[in-house]
Amino acid sequence: MTTRHPRARHFLRQWSSPIATAIFAAAGAGVIASAPPVDAQPPGTLCGHVETRQGVALPVIVLNGNPDCMTAVQVASDYLTRPRPTDLGTLQLMNINGWQCSVPLLPGRSHADSYLECDQSGDSFKIGN
Repeated sequence: MTTRHPRARHFLRQWSSPIATAIFAAAGAGVIASAPPVDAQPPGTLCGHVETRQGVALPVIVLNGNPDCMTAVQVASDYLTRPRPTDLGTLQLMNINGWQCSVPLLPGRSHADSYLECDQSGDSFKIGN
């Protein structure tokens, strides 16, 4: 017979349903739990913010495809904080875990006024506005 615990219900409300269900079910079955990957997000989704070396918080926003937000924020953070080679050129092109990150040339905007962008296999997100 299964017994309901108030803490278990609070736990399920605290986490997203797929993650909480997987952890709760696995824990109840006596196995080691691992959270499933974060769901992919549609274009326009604000995934979070990352901080530059100067302490400025920049938004991470999905542009195309369906990248998952956890990956986007991690790649953005790595791009902003990793040591940079001296020969990146004006586009500041770097490969971060298979993502091509750069400062794109945007119509109607100066290069200095552009956001940063990372692309991989049709998925992309921008860092900044």
